[in-house]
Amino acid sequence: MKVCIVQQGETLDDLAQRYDVTVQSILFSNELESNQNVHEGQVIYIPKAVAYKN
Repeated sequence: MKVCIVQQGETLDDLAQRYDVTVQSILFSNELESNQNVHEGQVIYIPKAVAYKN
C-alpha cells in the first residue's frame, strides 16, 4: 500500500488514474463514502493494483 498526500485540485478520479487503481478501491482502503471528496493535504492510502491472470 502506498501513501499519497492530496495536492490542490486533485480528485479521487485523478488519483485512481495516476496509480492505476479504481476509485472504489481507494474509497474502500480509506473507509470513505462514495459521495465524499478529498481535500488538499489529506492523507490517502493507495492499494496495490491487482494483476489478474487469465
